[in-house]
Amino acid sequence: MERGRARLQLIEQASTAVGAADDGPPEPALAPVVATGPDDGRLAHRATHRRDTPVPSRHEAEGLLVGFVADLLDAPDGASGRVVAGPEEAALAVLRGARDSRPGLRVATVVLPASAHPAYFAAAATLGLLPLVAPLDADGRASVGATTRLLREDTVLVVASAPSYTHGVVDPVAWLAAAAAVRGLPLHVDATGGGWAVAHAERAGRVGPGWGFAATGVTSVALSVGPEGGGAADLAVLLHRDSAGARAAAPTAVRRRGPLDLPATWSRPGGLLGDVVETLREIGHDGCAALVDDALAATAAFVAGVAALDGVRLVARPAATVVSLRTDATCDVLTLADALHRRGWTTHPVLPESGPPLLRVPVTAAVRPVVDGLLEALAEAVEEARERGPAQVDATLERLLDHLDPDDVRDHSAHLLLDAAATLDAVVPEHPGARAETNLLLAAARPGVREALLGVHLDRLVRPVRPVRPVRPVRTGQDPATTASTEARE
Repeated sequence: MERGRARLQLIEQASTAVGAADDGPPEPALAPVVATGPDDGRLAHRATHRRDTPVPSRHEAEGLLVGFVADLLDAPDGASGRVVAGPEEAALAVLRGARDSRPGLRVATVVLPASAHPAYFAAAATLGLLPLVAPLDADGRASVGATTRLLREDTVLVVASAPSYTHGVVDPVAWLAAAAAVRGLPLHVDATGGGWAVAHAERAGRVGPGWGFAATGVTSVALSVGPEGGGAADLAVLLHRDSAGARAAAPTAVRRRGPLDLPATWSRPGGLLGDVVETLREIGHDGCAALVDDALAATAAFVAGVAALDGVRLVARPAATVVSLRTDATCDVLTLADALHRRGWTTHPVLPESGPPLLRVPVTAAVRPVVDGLLEALAEAVEEARERGPAQVDATLERLLDHLDPDDVRDHSAHLLLDAAATLDAVVPEHPGARAETNLLLAAARPGVREALLGVHLDRLVRPVRPVRPVRPVRTGQDPATTASTEARE
């Protein structure tokens, strides 16, 4: 089987097609979406291996991918790392390694900027770490002075972002790393929310140096593989400056209570890992850089178009390809997100710890040929949102929220509130997926109530779908009436 060209771009599920490759079937069309949902795309479409290229083992494929990222970040020769399942696993591994490095602490603390990826706050809660949240400067970057004042004797790790999840800007990593190094503390850089583009932009001279291993004091970096918002959102590389740090964050560092599973002699790489490694071997650093150039050009065009619109503005000047937007008092971010969704564009509303909601827009190379359409849809969505006016949570739901005990939110009450919000969201049935009313409910809730409601909401989103259940065969020698009675009781 011949192989079509693999692309580090988003792939469309329907609509028009792009030209076919010279040596293979027609390629999937590029999607006019800003970011993908769970089923909207892949980092690279599935491709067969070259007949003259041996298939690497899983460990070899992982080593190739880690080496590719190490070269991209100019990591030192002694650097070591592994492939992890996105920012969630990276956060758990790094924070657990830092916690276990100081076993004598009763309660360890980790210093995080307010704009850090949500996975790090969740990992801190899971591991029993106390997060100390540093405020942001006016430009959306972590405040160096405020971060330094938060460092304590029981601090085990400092986290910086490149770029930040909420604002799309690069924190002053070199200054933060120097402040951490003076205290003898490790500093971890989270680049899982768009760092792929930032790394290539830095090599091209478009982003100031000093956010990776070039900054003295940076001990580890987690980098997403491929464009943020693409199919590789669940694949990242966790890279450490030395092998000792990598061993401390590895799964084997956990004290085991059970059988030890030794690595297989040879195993085939998984589907996504195999696709990514094969793609990177095909196009190399130069091909990735060309795609990032297209994404940066699309971002610049989008930013310029946003500046000409009324009702919406940039939160901060993006460092690379993650754009964060805010609306004025005439409309609402959550209503704007739903209006864009109805026009076929996917964006990410974000509720910061303080302040109004933001609209997060990751841009990829696939957006460049359709950026005019994106700006047109954004202009129409802003007008629709302004016509509807500033959004407010339903008065009845707000009164019910006030009666909930933050320390004891019953599942029944949470389901009733979410059902009511979902009913308000479903007023336009031909456009499923609207969440403005549900998000407004979450935004209006007090912190304890919001956490309980969000847990129930996420559980509802991933309910199992079981349209057809298998029929149990009647065992030989068993009375069918008895079997039917047993199944009825079950």
